Amino acid sequence: MVALFEQSKCYKFSNNGLSVESVFLPQEIALTLNINGQSRFSILCTPSKLEYLITGFLYSEKIVSSVADIENINIDYQNFTAHITTKTNIEIKDKKTITSGFGSGFIFNYDGEIVSSQLTISPDEIISVVELLYSNMELYKISGGVHASALSDGKKIIIISEDIGRHNSIDKIHGESLSIGLDTKDMILITTGRISSEMLLKSSRMKIPIVISKKSITANSFLLADRLGITIIANVKGNTFNIYTHPERVLSKVG
Repeated sequence: MVALFEQSKCYKFSNNGLSVESVFLPQEIALTLNINGQSRFSILCTPSKLEYLITGFLYSEKIVSSVADIENINIDYQNFTAHITTKTNIEIKDKKTITSGFGSGFIFNYDGEIVSSQLTISPDEIISVVELLYSNMELYKISGGVHASALSDGKKIIIISEDIGRHNSIDKIHGESLSIGLDTKDMILITTGRISSEMLLKSSRMKIPIVISKKSITANSFLLADRLGITIIANVKGNTFNIYTHPERVLSKVG
């Protein structure tokens, strides 16, 4: 198994001057996806839950229509290549969009799916699930430098994934949910990253009605969430947060 972090050294500046410190840095790999004998693309990622990452990515981008379409995933950890076979030939769109994650990701699927849900959440639950996400980030506690996303029912964390890429962390959750047969409809997605339009497209593919982040949102994500029926709750800091779209899902809201 590939280590998730590496030990290194740095110079730490403080009131006492410079000192040498031992630090842990998150591992980063370029995982090449070889589909039906052809190398298609590479994903920069953290080497954990790679099968879930692949499954979630292929499904969320509509490269496959179901988990059953994937016949086998064989990962060569020495060369960081995933050999994927599907039951039928698949067509991969030539057009893709580089995501906002510093060019480290891309999407093929631009069509969001309308999310209809009666799910509600209270202010206390919003604050609580964000705290639960951060308390369960094991790799972050060791090395920092990673994002995390979690699936919640509003009371507890059901699935959590960490990765250098915020989009990857969502794909890992999606892939794991698909693999274990967990229905993500009426679930809540909490993430450490900024909520951008491609994050919402992945969320809508999972039929998730509420997305929460401690960070900000983009103008496009606001418009997209409003159209897709997704509630965005962001800028969660202490006991405060902003409800940007579909506030009817937040109980005891002001106004």
